[in-house]
Amino acid sequence: MSRWRRVVPSWPKLHAYAQAKEGPGTDQNPRASSGAMPVGAIFRTSFSPVRPGAVQCCGGVGCRFVDCNFNHIALKSCGFRYANFSGCQLPFDELQHCLPPEPNLREDLTRNLSLESGRLGLVAEARRYRMAEIRAREENLRAAVLGQSSWYREHYDMVARSIALGGLILSLLNRWLWGYGQRSWVLALNLAIAGFGIFPVIFYLLRSGLQKPSLKTVTVPDLIYFSFNNLLPTGIHSGIHAVSLGTRIAAGTEAVLGIIAFALFASYIYRWSVHR
Repeated sequence: MSRWRRVVPSWPKLHAYAQAKEGPGTDQNPRASSGAMPVGAIFRTSFSPVRPGAVQCCGGVGCRFVDCNFNHIALKSCGFRYANFSGCQLPFDELQHCLPPEPNLREDLTRNLSLESGRLGLVAEARRYRMAEIRAREENLRAAVLGQSSWYREHYDMVARSIALGGLILSLLNRWLWGYGQRSWVLALNLAIAGFGIFPVIFYLLRSGLQKPSLKTVTVPDLIYFSFNNLLPTGIHSGIHAVSLGTRIAAGTEAVLGIIAFALFASYIYRWSVHR
């Protein structure tokens, strides 16, 4: 790792940069050849060791990695605060234990690596970094709402905390209802719970507003079938009509949820077919 040059970082928070004492990188630079990264440097080189697992990179604060080769790299006790990657990425299994402990910095880094992994066609790696980014964002928003440190209390007033609370609630709803758009089984499970559990119960409570053509009593299987008919765009008619305002609103709401769910399923199938 000898081909690097020192640059002044554009991030004002890199206080550690002033403490760096290494000179400009040369082929004889001992820190560069040993695998220890300077602060605020740009790398355009290969990090492939002679034998797998031989490289141990330490430092990397404020560094920028451009079109680097990280084959068989081993990361131990490294820090990548304010680091940026362009045209390359680190394996998630190697980096996950070296991510910044600060949730806001971890969110920025994992977002960067998720985008770069996607550009390189590494779909599984991009997804793992994307999930790590979401977890970091939720942790950051939770810390802001609770004011867990003096930094959060100083930078987040009541208005900012309220906005952070709204963002956290929306993110949690996204997790519980749609699986962040990454887990189709979460959507399928919630769709089954809504169609065969929640809405049949609602229709049972409002059963006086439902009517069968034969004027017979509406039974529980009828309610389940009516809910199934609302949720799925099938050509089969349940024979039950919603005649009251409450049942019409409930049936319309279920139909809208069904349309949204199938649109999300279509997006899952599209992404799968593109990246398979």
